[in-house]
Amino acid sequence: MRLYRFAYPRRARLARALAGLAVAATLAACNTTPEADSVGGKILRGTSEPAKAIDLESLRARSECPKVEIRNGTETLAVYERGMDGVAEGLRYQASIQRTARECFFSGGLLTMKVGVAGRILAGPKGVGGSGSAPIRIAVIKSGEPDEVLYSQVRNVSASFAAGNPGVDFSEVDDNVNVPAPAPGESYRVFVGFDAKPGK
Repeated sequence: MRLYRFAYPRRARLARALAGLAVAATLAACNTTPEADSVGGKILRGTSEPAKAIDLESLRARSECPKVEIRNGTETLAVYERGMDGVAEGLRYQASIQRTARECFFSGGLLTMKVGVAGRILAGPKGVGGSGSAPIRIAVIKSGEPDEVLYSQVRNVSASFAAGNPGVDFSEVDDNVNVPAPAPGESYRVFVGFDAKPGK
């Protein structure tokens, strides 16, 4: 006696399979709760977190932070023995500015800047075994007719020259440059450079 297996139509088998998957998905959804801090949890329950405002001051700082320029003619400073100005054999030391940097922060109508200057001081024939200093001026200028000086300060860098180490790197940061924030249409420039020759 032969046993025959009833063959369901193809569509009927597919319908049953889909129904089974739907039931399984429903049961899984009932037994699974998204974590409160997950993205899914926030979508399902909403969130009471306040909307975060765009930090306009931060965006402004990126676009309006004045660039630092080395004023022409002040990028180097040579110091000679008394009475030997311009004579190579009388050079005590020479300083040069090689890099600059700046950061800006806007708050309450005030612009606060950090201005950094880095370079090197090299001893000359008369400088080995001695020391030297170099005054660096940092200034903020508002462009106009005439230009207006908003900030101007001198900071000194110094070096000691040992026989085996005639060159010394330096870096100086003025982190307290405070000026009024520029109004629309105003333009600021930041200048750095060596100031008048230091005393001997």
